[in-house]
Amino acid sequence: MCKPTQQPNLWFHGGNLHQSRHYGLYLALQLKARFEGLATPVFDLAPVHHLR
Repeated sequence: MCKPTQQPNLWFHGGNLHQSRHYGLYLALQLKARFEGLATPVFDLAPVHHLR
């Protein structure tokens, strides 16, 4: 499980070692797509609710 935060370049990752190894490739592809300027709608930033 990986999710970006509102802080630039900060992501949260959860899971055990096996999950990290398995999903690391997919995370790397998502990050490369972001750096290349491609849309990654699965990992859009969540709206900020605490600024009200």
